[in-house]
Amino acid sequence: MWRQYFSRQKTNAKNKKLNDEINDTNKDIPVGVLQLFRFTDRIDIVLLILGLCFMLGHVVGAIANVILFGRITGLFATTSFAVDCTNQYKNFVSTILNNTVCPFGIDLNPLN
Repeated sequence: MWRQYFSRQKTNAKNKKLNDEINDTNKDIPVGVLQLFRFTDRIDIVLLILGLCFMLGHVVGAIANVILFGRITGLFATTSFAVDCTNQYKNFVSTILNNTVCPFGIDLNPLN
């Protein structure tokens, strides 16, 4: 098949029409989304409600995960940099040596 593209001979072969090029007279009638639920039975309704419950549980769990790990990260940052910044900055020599530990003007607490 690929050799015909590289040959010097011209062919008079006509291409066949593909299925999407053939005009269909049988058109499908557009249906709304809510009309699709006419064909559900009890099992489908139970599965839809169960899926919605699991989706809501997943959303609540994801939000709780973000809040929990944010609080834990803030707590670790507070305990790892637990220095008394006001006493540290009273002695100017220690501020030059320990400037990376507690920046001036930042008060560490579990929420930041």
